[in-house]
Amino acid sequence: MSFNSIARHYDKLSRLVFGESLMRAQLYFLNRIDPSSNVLVMGGGTGWWLKEFLLKRPECNVCYVEKSVEMLKLAKAVCGDDQRISYRLGTEDSIIERNEFDAVITFCFLDVFSEVELGGVIEKIKLSAKADADWLVTDFINTRIWHSILLFVMYRFFRVTTSLKIQQLPNWEDLLLRSNLIEIEQKLFYGGFIKSAIFKRK
Repeated sequence: MSFNSIARHYDKLSRLVFGESLMRAQLYFLNRIDPSSNVLVMGGGTGWWLKEFLLKRPECNVCYVEKSVEMLKLAKAVCGDDQRISYRLGTEDSIIERNEFDAVITFCFLDVFSEVELGGVIEKIKLSAKADADWLVTDFINTRIWHSILLFVMYRFFRVTTSLKIQQLPNWEDLLLRSNLIEIEQKLFYGGFIKSAIFKRK
């Protein structure tokens, strides 16, 4: 699977389908991150929000992990050589830190794994975070018929353009809860199709 082929069009496609809803969802809880946090961003994509985040949180340090070479290039173009950002080409297997991060951000990251895979991914990310870390999630949920239809179309599109193997949305909420996390707060967008939430360990 690779998002390289659509990286430069990804944000435009997002706005075409969701308007500003997905972007507003991703920004919604960022102000809840403590000002001097070490932040892990998984699958950060184009990083369109990163410069604004660091303007509001100038003391934060960010470890930005992204699997796509092209996505990482775009993210670097947003903030350039900002020393507060450590760009890392890789996946959850590239995280070598243990008990280091004060916050974790996953924007539309959990939805690219099967349920079998995602449980292990969550555990690897948890190992890198402090016990009291905030985990900010923005992703899709499936609670209505039209959600199912749109998800069907989305997964077929990404299967063709990125070779995404899975064909349905994993129950990421349940997997986070089963991983000894609790939901602190949530906000729904785009008719309840997009969910932003803060999770913490019990």
